[in-house]
Amino acid sequence: ALTAAFAGMAVMMALAGVAAMFILGLIIIALLPTFTDRTIRGMQKNPWGSFGLAIVTVIILPILGISAMVTVIGIPIGVFLFMMLGLLCAIGHIYAALYIGHGVFGAFKSDVHRAWQLLAGLIILGIFTLIPILGWLARSIFVLIGTGAVLFEKQSTYRQMRAKHLV
Repeated sequence: ALTAAFAGMAVMMALAGVAAMFILGLIIIALLPTFTDRTIRGMQKNPWGSFGLAIVTVIILPILGISAMVTVIGIPIGVFLFMMLGLLCAIGHIYAALYIGHGVFGAFKSDVHRAWQLLAGLIILGIFTLIPILGWLARSIFVLIGTGAVLFEKQSTYRQMRAKHLV
């Protein structure tokens, strides 16, 4: 009976996580439609470059965060770096889901709203998680590709704004 309760609780937590990611994804789609389109195109053009950048970021940010936390003054900086890493990976997860959903609907030559692509991608990423070891590995790779693509597009957007003297 206790095992069933834990299983039910795990399912509810998973559904709540998917719902939260879906809502955050809808907000991102609504607020940043051009950024979203360009990020997905970047993931299609250079997935392994995005993966590499994300790997470097995921390794460097914790090292910098721990190094900063050695001093009392650096504790807020370290906490900030860890929070940014978590936020960046969450956003990377959303873009990974959009990328997968875009691929699924693109295979059927179907032009659907990004919200449906996001939902399909989140469900597929959730199904990946159910496969022992390989599922987690595949999901991690997709999330890292999304994270790296967000970083590349952020840099590109910054350069464009800099060229127009907006920053």
